[in-house]
Amino acid sequence: MIETIPNPLADEGVKQDIRRKVEELMNRPVRNALYSHDTISDYIQKMVKQAAEWGMLEGFRMGWMARENRKKI
Repeated sequence: MIETIPNPLADEGVKQDIRRKVEELMNRPVRNALYSHDTISDYIQKMVKQAAEWGMLEGFRMGWMARENRKKI
């Protein structure tokens, strides 16, 4: 039985997913934020929030996968 769960940040697939998400967020057009009268600070805050939410969702997904795998062993 697995006693410890490996660090997901050491996995190349996870690193690639993170790079893709960062590129996706960074490539969004800024003009949409500027048209809605947001400041650059507001825009950055929204991007950071979206990245954090994505990270939390992925973390929970990986946690559930680890839990399911541990049940099968």
